[in-house]
Amino acid sequence: MRITEVVLQGVPGSPELARLSVGSGLTVLVPGPSGRLPLLELLRFALYEESTEPPAHLQAGEGPARIGLTLQDGRGTIYRVLRDVKRGAVQLLKWDPDAQKFGLVSQRAAEVCQYLRAQCGVPAEDVFLGLLGLSPQALPSRLPRVAPEPPAGGIGLRATPPYGTPAAAARMTPPHGLAAAGAMHGGGVHAGGIHGAGMHAAMPSAGPTAAMGGAGAAPRRFQGYTGDLDTAAGDSEYAGLSLAEKKAKLAELETLLRSIESLDEIQFTLDGLQNEAFELDEKMKAVASLEQELKRLDSELARFGDLEALPRDFAAKAKEYEFLKEKLGQTLERIDAEREKLAAVREGPVPELHRDPFLWGGLAAALLLSAGALALEGMRWLLFLNPLALAAAVVAVFRWAGEVEAREQVQEKEKLLDERARKAQRTFDLETAIVRKVMSDLGLETPREVLRRFDERQQIANRRATVSERLQREMQGEDYQEAKGRREALAQRIAELEAKLAGSGGYAANPGDLRRQIADLREAIEREQRGEAPPKAPPGDAPLAPQTPHGASVHPAEGNGPRPAPPDPGPKLLGLLADVFHTDGHAVVQGFAERLGQYLSALTNRAWLGAQFDGKGALELRSAVGGRTCSWQELSDVDRDLVFLALRLALAEAVLRKAPMPLFVEDPFGELDAARQGLVLKMVHYLAGLSQVILQSSDPMWLQGAAAVHQTG
Repeated sequence: MRITEVVLQGVPGSPELARLSVGSGLTVLVPGPSGRLPLLELLRFALYEESTEPPAHLQAGEGPARIGLTLQDGRGTIYRVLRDVKRGAVQLLKWDPDAQKFGLVSQRAAEVCQYLRAQCGVPAEDVFLGLLGLSPQALPSRLPRVAPEPPAGGIGLRATPPYGTPAAAARMTPPHGLAAAGAMHGGGVHAGGIHGAGMHAAMPSAGPTAAMGGAGAAPRRFQGYTGDLDTAAGDSEYAGLSLAEKKAKLAELETLLRSIESLDEIQFTLDGLQNEAFELDEKMKAVASLEQELKRLDSELARFGDLEALPRDFAAKAKEYEFLKEKLGQTLERIDAEREKLAAVREGPVPELHRDPFLWGGLAAALLLSAGALALEGMRWLLFLNPLALAAAVVAVFRWAGEVEAREQVQEKEKLLDERARKAQRTFDLETAIVRKVMSDLGLETPREVLRRFDERQQIANRRATVSERLQREMQGEDYQEAKGRREALAQRIAELEAKLAGSGGYAANPGDLRRQIADLREAIEREQRGEAPPKAPPGDAPLAPQTPHGASVHPAEGNGPRPAPPDPGPKLLGLLADVFHTDGHAVVQGFAERLGQYLSALTNRAWLGAQFDGKGALELRSAVGGRTCSWQELSDVDRDLVFLALRLALAEAVLRKAPMPLFVEDPFGELDAARQGLVLKMVHYLAGLSQVILQSSDPMWLQGAAAVHQTG
């Protein structure tokens, strides 16, 4: 899963419309004068919030507040999530390459969230927040402080966090400092604000901010950065320009402002047209669904394309096939029975005439009768019996001759039977040739399967005819024709407006910031025309502002109370790894132990060389001093932050190697020293080579090698 575009409007950090294209590699989001963008919270709301209750803390003004995400899953399918921050409404759209437009998938929040996880490859919410989202608030040192007890009899000493609720105080708590922890935990005393005095005591100048390059140091800015981080920006930024050059610059800024305002008007018009187009699509939804059903049925009919080339009477021939096959079988069975009879004749014993008792009996009777008639005169009548005796002998001779002749005819009969069998088989082959060839080509064994395919095709063809008839009726209706004409006109107009927005190169600058620049520049020009000197900027050692450039809030009245012991992140991280890799988290960490040791060694300056987890998931660290082990609770605040960063970066690499997904970072590295920042820069660029990394920071260090840079407000 990857993100290709983020659209923001009316949310904190982006009060104006912003279209941010996101490609491969590292994309840097630069906070503007309107403050930081709550990146992780906005993404969580857009992708995971199943409730339609709008979060009030994400709304920046009275106008519309929206967020849009364009996603691409692993198969290349494009989705768009549109979320109204104020009304809680949501739309999930899917790009249809055939229609060349987005089609609605769902408008139900719970259904959209489930679809994104099941079909688009969006990770689970706890994996997103615990492995793929990294913010300063996730650092162990950002746990809320314990409010100091007010002294007895104190007059107006602040005993509660100065920022309202404990949750707000937790967000505004500064880090202990990864590069100057000694200054934070040393002898610096933070005096509480005295009510009625109209002032707060300043923090010691040797505090952690100056040592870390924080708010006390000179702010580092991107080249071309248009925020007003310091006073009298209109004079300081254009101090080297002549009056004519300032006027030319003023004209350029005014032209740019008009262009941006025209883009806002275009976007406003485009939103209205898209809403109207969406309503028309809803009206035409019945026709669209029928068209989709017709396409689906056509695709199903295409599976039976091989049947189209068959003769029209093929179905009848396929039904006749079984009858012809049965008839052939009966014919061959009769022929086989006759063969058996002939075989019995051929294989029987050969008759011998001289051993035939009828022959010898007939001859003997004839002789006896003849002898009796000659010997006895009174027995002459016996001669009349001689023909009978001779007839018995003749019968025996004829029977023997018949059997001999029958043996001689067996071979001829067998040849006739073979010819009859061949003729029956040849007739069957000729009558069923087409059916047998089709079965062979289709890989089927019986014609019943062919007939089943014919029946399936006929059923689909009948359904298609019904759907086509309904579609024609719907399309011929007056309401549809009117809606279709209006929709085509809207599509052309929307394409023109989107082309104008695309041609503008996306979001260029903040209109409010440009107006301030124009006002400052006009004031500078008027001052120069009057001959007045520009005002001086305030000294660099002014008290710290409540909001530092890195998002860490520091207030001198908050105190430096003890922190509760932070929970061991080991069990939670192991559980998340088990969810991602579908195996035991210990096995995942064991396979990645060497890489984790490299991250730990680099970030802690070889203070900790490796990490492991016990059976319950508790984290154990291996020290470079004597190879001793140390638990999470035994670490100092500084080491906890460094170890936590190493853990998160190493595990993020493991997850991105398994399944490339975007990594979201709200720069938690701002308090690192210069050496460690250089290491982290290389680490993040390495992760950006595995997948997308979207990082928000005002530090110009991240410009090095960034694939894209956007100002968000």
